[in-house]
Amino acid sequence: KFDCTPSPSCSLQLASGIFDALYAAGGLSVPGAIASGLGVIYSEHTTNPAKGFTIPPGKEAEFFWESLRYFPPVYGVPYWTTRPTCHGIAPGDTIARELPYGQSEACPRLPVNTQTGFSPVNQWQGGARVVLDVGKAGWDEHRWGVNASKFVLRPQAEYERNSLNFADMAVDAKVAGGKNNRVCPAKQLSLAMGAVFFQVFKKEDWIAHSAQDIKMDPFGPFFQVTEFDLRAATLEG
Repeated sequence: KFDCTPSPSCSLQLASGIFDALYAAGGLSVPGAIASGLGVIYSEHTTNPAKGFTIPPGKEAEFFWESLRYFPPVYGVPYWTTRPTCHGIAPGDTIARELPYGQSEACPRLPVNTQTGFSPVNQWQGGARVVLDVGKAGWDEHRWGVNASKFVLRPQAEYERNSLNFADMAVDAKVAGGKNNRVCPAKQLSLAMGAVFFQVFKKEDWIAHSAQDIKMDPFGPFFQVTEFDLRAATLEG
């Protein structure tokens, strides 16, 4: 028999470990959107766009979608309009390496630098990069209507049709057989994880301390909600 204290059972501890592994899938996107959703539920600060919000029964998937739309965890999809100049060759020679249909050539490999142990590279100089603003696209009134700046649950079909949160537009099977696609491969898994989390989460089971200090910013540089603690209501009673 295994001792899994302080967990009440080894099965629960194993399930928690598996959830933690999945929860971190995709970096900060899934936990970031869940944190924003919890912020909406508990924050009493003026920056909360929907203070006192309670998820309607059966609308957990829409709530997670709206958290993704209103508080985009991924701000943009970057791409180079002019690639950085290859180290050691002229800009024109670098441009000549740009070929259509996924056939572009890498920069020539140079001798290893004895001080660094790596070949010299240039990661940005001479290049020009454009970032498609995925976050602002989620607030576009032309797609989402006049209430685009409001935290409002919408039909799932509307999210599927209009959302760019998963770089849905970055797909072209004609280029390298789709190997250059940048669409998120775990879109459906992410949506399922978020929906299930809020299906099993019960607002009344948890208390947020200093709820009036939980600030929210849809376009915060790293996080959309300030750090806060939730404690089991049974421990507070």
